[in-house]
Amino acid sequence: MFQVHDKIMYGTQGACEITEIADKNFGREKHRYYVCKSLSRRDETIFVPVDNEKLVAKMQPLLSREEILRLIHDMPGEDPLWEEDETLRKQLHASILSRGDRRELVRLIRSLYLHKKERESKGKKFHQCDERCLKEAEELINSEFSLVLQIPPQQVVSFIRQQLEGPSPETA
Repeated sequence: MFQVHDKIMYGTQGACEITEIADKNFGREKHRYYVCKSLSRRDETIFVPVDNEKLVAKMQPLLSREEILRLIHDMPGEDPLWEEDETLRKQLHASILSRGDRRELVRLIRSLYLHKKERESKGKKFHQCDERCLKEAEELINSEFSLVLQIPPQQVVSFIRQQLEGPSPETA
């Protein structure tokens, strides 16, 4: 069970803090809710019913610094996630974004970034739906990584590049 002041990742909302666990009356019945404030979108509040297993499953503890570093250093060895069929690709992207699995998100970001570079090198445009997905996945990862690593969100990409060019976590 989560506690007040826990910082979590919540689905596609990114990093949040549980500000209270309270009984709220939305509709006819009163239910107990986790009240979560988005840490990247300050005006957003998310109410997660404590007894709704499906929604509570979207609440994940933040990764530790060590887990983030391991994830970064594993990136080059991960196979890219790419689907040529645009409809299937959109479905794959939506599925990954909704699950919020950080390893999948990082693979997705890397795959989209590599595809974007390839298209640009051929003088072609990057598909708009892929660009939107890349932006959304980066926002999710940046919200968590910046919080845990205590760096501004706009410095996450340069931090990742720095880590990939430096020593592995075992030697760091």
